Amino acid sequence: MKEWEVLLLQLLAGLGMAIFIGVSLVVGIRLVRLARRTGEGPELLIGVALLSMGPVSFPVARAALGLQESAPGLAAGMLAFSVVTLGMGGCCVAELTRRVFRPDRAWARLLVWGTLLGLVSCWGITAWKTGFDLRGRPMDWPGYAGFVLRSGALAWTALESLRYWRLMRRRLAIGLADPATTNRFLLWGAGSAAGALNHLVVMWTAGAGSDVLHISDGLALAVSAMGLGTSVCLWLGFLPPQRYLTWLRPGATE
Repeated sequence: MKEWEVLLLQLLAGLGMAIFIGVSLVVGIRLVRLARRTGEGPELLIGVALLSMGPVSFPVARAALGLQESAPGLAAGMLAFSVVTLGMGGCCVAELTRRVFRPDRAWARLLVWGTLLGLVSCWGITAWKTGFDLRGRPMDWPGYAGFVLRSGALAWTALESLRYWRLMRRRLAIGLADPATTNRFLLWGAGSAAGALNHLVVMWTAGAGSDVLHISDGLALAVSAMGLGTSVCLWLGFLPPQRYLTWLRPGATE
């Protein structure tokens, strides 16, 4: 691959991730502020999840890459913090799904607790085995398990959201549902599915390489593209332009 093509891939990958971080930051802050006013749990859970898994975790992990040789201790600490925030986001997503879609199901509560305990265990084992100094280390089973648990939480909310979207479409057909609200279930489900797939791609890439902190430019572009897709879903779902709402329902307001 030519040098300019590599640079273009890096530019596009960086742009996509920057957009994802920016949209997650704006939507996350807005939802957290809304939750403070209303006292509603779902808004707080979504806001914390977006802030944790986007603008907090990813930049810290990327900064750790640049410090792993000059300051390995600091880099390991930053990576440990990044994994904590990722796990926090995953747990928030799981709890959100339980509250919204399965509030009275014992198995859903067990699934949330299992996600939390599993992520804490993975973090503790990694800290004990490596101290989060992952230079040149292949992916081990706690790393795989953490990726699976986080992607599983996103996949669960995607399935529940898309299932509910189908139910809402039936109600919409007979005038018992709002088009914009119905569309938000589709957008949240699609964005969550893209996030779950994103986690699996990074897991596969890290597992196939010799260093869990690096992925190729091509796969970075793929991850960035999925992040961009999630960004579009978040923006249209939580900050929809009036033109988009009008397209969904003439005269609709946010």
